[in-house]
Amino acid sequence: MNDALDVAALRDAPLARTVEVHAELGSTNDRARELLAIGAGLPALVVADRQTDGRGRGANRWWTADGALTFSIAVDAALRGLSPSRYGLISLATAVAISDAVRETTGLVAGVKWPNDVYLDGRKLAGVLIEAPLPGTLVVGVGINVRNRFDQAPAEVRARATSLVEYAEITRQSVLAAFLWAYDDRLRQIESGDASPIQAARFACVLTSRIVTLRVGELVTTGECVGVADDGALRLKSNGGVANFYAGTIEHIAENA
Repeated sequence: MNDALDVAALRDAPLARTVEVHAELGSTNDRARELLAIGAGLPALVVADRQTDGRGRGANRWWTADGALTFSIAVDAALRGLSPSRYGLISLATAVAISDAVRETTGLVAGVKWPNDVYLDGRKLAGVLIEAPLPGTLVVGVGINVRNRFDQAPAEVRARATSLVEYAEITRQSVLAAFLWAYDDRLRQIESGDASPIQAARFACVLTSRIVTLRVGELVTTGECVGVADDGALRLKSNGGVANFYAGTIEHIAENA
């Protein structure tokens, strides 16, 4: 199956005024930040067949192999009326748009793990890293396991990751195009105050009713996840009641409460 990306077709999709496709990059997020710095036309889409220095949230690294779909989108959030108070919702909406694209292209139903990971059959399919390098701008980095396999991956990656190729014959082009249309729709819904993105995130949330341990710096909280708030915060119920969390790392997920 030919899995080359069609740049001309990508330019017909939303969120792709500027399009760059690279055989190899250190980080698509870094290149998107460079495009912001030089005033490239936005939104700008940067895709790499292979990333050599891809990063995740915190100190995490994103392992990639041939067939993975890795890309970043530089967005003028202020121009779209997307204020920093909505960034948590945008993070969740990114994961929702990935699940939208997976469903459209394969028929599979993927789940969302707060704040923005996507899971399929209990294993990680996709991850997101969102950065705000300049006031009013966002760089949205996405990695989706589309056609890559894990034969050469570290053992911890093999144990917890999955790829769409294990379920369906699919191309990176079709998944990327579906994501761009779905993500543009989700961002427009946020702009207009439509509750559809948060409703979809709640429906897809894989943490709801489970006992979760969350770390925010030195603070560690364990409680039952009771869903996500209207602004995208994770809601945990513990002995102190229900608290909303806007950042943090999920360190452990126990059985259902």
